[in-house]
Amino acid sequence: MPKPQDVEESESATLVADFAVEMISLPLPSESKLYRRRFVGLAQIVLLNVVVSWNWICFAPVSNYAAEFLGTSESDINWFSIAVLFAFVPTSILATIALARLGSKGSILVCCGLLLIGSWVKYAGMTTRSFTVVLIGQIFIGFSQPFILNAPTSFSALWFDSKSRTTATAIGTLANPLGAALGQVITPLWATGPDQLSDTVLYINIVATASCLPALFIPSRPVLPPELQTFDNQPTQSLWDDFVVLVTTLEFYLILVPFSCFVGFFNSFSTLLNQILSPYGFTELQSGIAGALLIGVGLITAAISTPLVDRYRFHLGCIRICIPILAAAYLSFYWAPPSESIELIYIICGIVGGASFALVPLILEFIVEIFHPVHPSLAPSICWSGGQLMGGTLTIVMNVLKEDRDANPPNRMQNSLLLLGILGFTVAPLPLSLGLFGRNHKVKMRRTEQHHEHNSIDMG
Repeated sequence: MPKPQDVEESESATLVADFAVEMISLPLPSESKLYRRRFVGLAQIVLLNVVVSWNWICFAPVSNYAAEFLGTSESDINWFSIAVLFAFVPTSILATIALARLGSKGSILVCCGLLLIGSWVKYAGMTTRSFTVVLIGQIFIGFSQPFILNAPTSFSALWFDSKSRTTATAIGTLANPLGAALGQVITPLWATGPDQLSDTVLYINIVATASCLPALFIPSRPVLPPELQTFDNQPTQSLWDDFVVLVTTLEFYLILVPFSCFVGFFNSFSTLLNQILSPYGFTELQSGIAGALLIGVGLITAAISTPLVDRYRFHLGCIRICIPILAAAYLSFYWAPPSESIELIYIICGIVGGASFALVPLILEFIVEIFHPVHPSLAPSICWSGGQLMGGTLTIVMNVLKEDRDANPPNRMQNSLLLLGILGFTVAPLPLSLGLFGRNHKVKMRRTEQHHEHNSIDMG
């Protein structure tokens, strides 16, 4: 005869089993809703992307002051930016896994932790004038970057509908270069000499710390999906299977290679802009304004183009327009510094910024769309890793190509600018060939089409 305890445990097990069966058999949500709180999470992503990028580039516009303060050369100071770019690559794998398993909020919290460690370690290095400690701090900041830079596509897929996803991705993504713009302008204003650098890093750290606090209160996921039957609220195949799909498809490389190159161009160009212009007599402030125009014009262009592309689904057409403009702008900059015309430099920087900012969020959303149902964080993560790796590599190569003191003017970087122009025109044909040669079916907006088909069935 069974003991009372055994009977009780058996009944409990039965209740649990019945509850599990009931939960499994529950239908998918029959309602969808766009929550206002989605803007809170998006604002948090914007804040963190700004401060991470600002930390990355904070020494670039005052590289001569930083070299004097730490008792080293400007070439060594470049490693503060290079370290952030290279640290991104290995951590990007962990960031992709975090986004898939922990969601956007989990990834954001990891970013905050790594950012705070890196920021305050860097400040400790500045107070002790230790190049090594500052570099370690920069590496931790680089570790934090993929957790927030890869987040916009996943967050927009989870919280926004098909009419606003590209815009949400653009806002979250373009906050990263906005931080670089703030660094280009504000850092030279705060650090007017080597002795102000330590306080400047302290001020940036205070901003970064304050920006991390709201992450504790942002929502994890919506109760109801933004659209019915969206992929992002249903079970998916493994990340490895998704990875295999990407690397065995030609279109992935036609997007990955030019994206990596042009993001790398932008990163290295932003990092070295002061050193590119200073041999021709341009001041740190003029270099800072040129760097700010890269971002300012880009933000305005993206604010105009992204909602239009979101509305009319003109992703591929816009990519085909922006790529040749961007390649031509980088090549034309070869002649800008020797002209000694700051106006020409400002104009070309504006064109580079406008084309770059219009392009980046469109490519990230486009690659998610055409490879649906691959997890929305995977392809953007690989693209960003390629861009950061290319940026770090190009910064080293451009520094090596810097001409010596016997050149006229000394330390000029014309060979580096020529390299960017040649590489730009070399990779430009790749994205222009998307959808050609009988492969138009490979560039369809699959996620959006699936949503429209589902809505048509429901209405029918």
